[in-house]
Amino acid sequence: MSRTMHGIFYDPIHDEIVVPVALGGAVLTLPGDAAGDAPPKRTLQGPKTGMVQPDTVYVDLVHDELIVESGDESVLVFPRGAQGDVAPTRRIGGPNSQVSDIYGLAADSKRDCLVVANRVRSGVRASDDAILVFNRTDNGDPKPRNKIAGPHTGIIKIRQVDVDEERGLIFATIKNNFENYNWSDPRPSPWDPDRTGFIGVWSIDDDGDVPPRA
Repeated sequence: MSRTMHGIFYDPIHDEIVVPVALGGAVLTLPGDAAGDAPPKRTLQGPKTGMVQPDTVYVDLVHDELIVESGDESVLVFPRGAQGDVAPTRRIGGPNSQVSDIYGLAADSKRDCLVVANRVRSGVRASDDAILVFNRTDNGDPKPRNKIAGPHTGIIKIRQVDVDEERGLIFATIKNNFENYNWSDPRPSPWDPDRTGFIGVWSIDDDGDVPPRA
């Protein structure tokens, strides 16, 4: 099942490795010492899960929840120990949420919020990619409580996010480039060499077109 994997999370409390399997529409949980062709401890998979092509996961170790990108423009929340074909306890998605193509997930248990690295496939260099912040218990189609996006943020082709709960900071990896896949364009590179990727740092309370603090 595990041919293609784009994300991973290590749970140090339970010594478990959690892996989304995009082509299998599944999330596998393996023991921390797994090696070789080891079977998973738990497999989350099936139509009730709502997972289509999950690429990224996060485990909220404080609230014992598994947070999964569905592969069809939504965030799914399960009990950490969920297995089999079970429905999520919460789902965030829809036009109000602005959730689109999710590349990263994180949570801040101190401030009770969920952070989403959200990419919008515009096909042009202008970007509405964003860091979306939701209340942790949001469900349905809520508006984000914060949205960090705009030209001053430099957020183009956002990738992963992480949260420093002690300092209330969001760290995000930003590709900051637009691959032009028009095959008639000159080669060898579709990249703009003057635009370099970076790791941006924002306050979790930032909102709007805010430049990174670092």
